Amino acid sequence: MTRDYFYTKFLGQIDKEGSDFYSLPIVMEVLETATSDFIDEVVKFLSGTQQLKDSLLDLYTHFDIPLATNPANPKELIASLPASYRNLITVQVYNTGSTVRYTDIGKLGEMYIDEVNPQKRATAEYPKVFQYSNTFAVYGPSSGKLRGFYIAKPTFATAGNEVVVDLPDASVEKIMQKMINIINAKEGDPRYQLSNNQEQSFGHANK
Repeated sequence: MTRDYFYTKFLGQIDKEGSDFYSLPIVMEVLETATSDFIDEVVKFLSGTQQLKDSLLDLYTHFDIPLATNPANPKELIASLPASYRNLITVQVYNTGSTVRYTDIGKLGEMYIDEVNPQKRATAEYPKVFQYSNTFAVYGPSSGKLRGFYIAKPTFATAGNEVVVDLPDASVEKIMQKMINIINAKEGDPRYQLSNNQEQSFGHANK
C-alpha cells in the first residue's frame, strides 16, 4: 500500500468518523505512533505464546554475529545490536567449543546476582544473554557467536509512491483504525468515549 493510496484512504475513513481534514505530516506522525502501539501488542502476544504472527512478517530479521571479549570485563562477551533492532524474538549462543544445551535470556541486574550464586551461574553449556543499551552481553563461554531473530524498526515512506510502512496490508488496515481511535481520543470525540466505555464495561462483565 503506497503512501498516496494510504493517505487518500485514511482521509476517506476519518471523514466518515466526522473529523476535520488532516495534513500529510500529521497523518504520518500519527501513523508512527499507531504502528509502535501495534508492534508492542504483537510483541506482548509473542512473549506469551512464543508463536510468530504474520502481522509483522516483513519485520522479522535473522542475525548471526560474532562475540568479542569485553576489555572492561574479561568474563563477559559482547556484541553490538544491529542498527535496525527493535525487539528480540529468539537468541542462541553457539560455536563456543562446547555443546550449548540451552541459552537463557537474563534480566538486567541478574548478572551480578548469578556471579555469587553457583547454582545460577552461567556456563559454556548453559550461557546467559543480557541486553543493555545497544549491546548484547553473554556470560558462560569464553568465545562464540550469537544468532536468532529480532523485530526490526519499521520503515516509513518519504515519497508518495513508496510503501507507507513495511508491514502486510492487513496490518496496515488495523493500524489505520488505531489512528482513527487516537485522533478521536485526542479530540474528545464522544463516539470514541462511548466506544471506550463500552469496551471497559464488556471487559468488567467478562472478568
